[in-house]
Amino acid sequence: MAFDGETALQYFYPITPSVENIRPLDLPNITLEDCCSDKKILVLANDGENIDENDFTSFLYCAGSTTSDAVYSLYKETTTGFELQLELTGDDIGINYPFGFAQFRTRKYVGYRINWFEVLTLFGEGIYKVQLDITDSILGNSVLSSEMYKLCTYTPMRAKGTVRINWTLNGTIGDVQSTQINFNYLNLNWQNQLRLPGWFGFPTAEYLNEFVRYQNGLEEWTKMEQTAKYNLQIKRIPFNLLQIIRIQIIMSDRATITDYNPTNNNVWQDFPIKFNTGFEPKYEKLRSELASVELIVEQRFNNLKKFR
Repeated sequence: MAFDGETALQYFYPITPSVENIRPLDLPNITLEDCCSDKKILVLANDGENIDENDFTSFLYCAGSTTSDAVYSLYKETTTGFELQLELTGDDIGINYPFGFAQFRTRKYVGYRINWFEVLTLFGEGIYKVQLDITDSILGNSVLSSEMYKLCTYTPMRAKGTVRINWTLNGTIGDVQSTQINFNYLNLNWQNQLRLPGWFGFPTAEYLNEFVRYQNGLEEWTKMEQTAKYNLQIKRIPFNLLQIIRIQIIMSDRATITDYNPTNNNVWQDFPIKFNTGFEPKYEKLRSELASVELIVEQRFNNLKKFR
């Protein structure tokens, strides 16, 4: 018997807030002796011509299903607080990814990649932050603020003692801000960059040898393989940057590193690495918000194999 009706499919998804609600705790106001400058992210820029002297930072947000708009804005610190410099609705200081440029089910994405040399040209050196204003008539409007960035003109002395990590993300991983949700990077090949105090290099190696034994007892190798190990030492940084390393950088699809230490025994520039390491920061528990961490990484391309 022929079917003469219509079939309709309707998908339902839970409504989730754009910003996680965190209840403040009533605790005594005790300050640590950490230097506030250590909690700012150093970004260096010059004239935009030399990529090694010009940093960028990318911001990406996946809005809730009831969000109708989300816009990034750039703020600069003044004597009276942070003041709005520019709404990031165009490509004035980088690449604009407007609200809805990508979508997963009912959730829309918004993003922006800041080229810091553009900020330097327009607004000069200083302390900056990026704010995301979210419009949601059902769950209520909300605001998200980034970390603070210390923008300086590139000089060899300012870059000295830092490493710069570039990484790319696709697919679904955990979220930096919440353990209860995932963040889906789709197939965006989303690139980001972070300059940190530290150093990289000083390779060691592990070897895997395979042998064949003959009747007379002679052993001859048939395969030799070397795995080079590199040391990535990150000096004391705040918890939020440790989270980025633990959740995003170590679990990234691809990563490269550039070392800016003039006393290093080799030049490491956009060196492709992969992470095969644990994550054990050296916390100064209840005494400092800063911690250092040492990571052992491997080179992404390994051609150190020999066959007889």
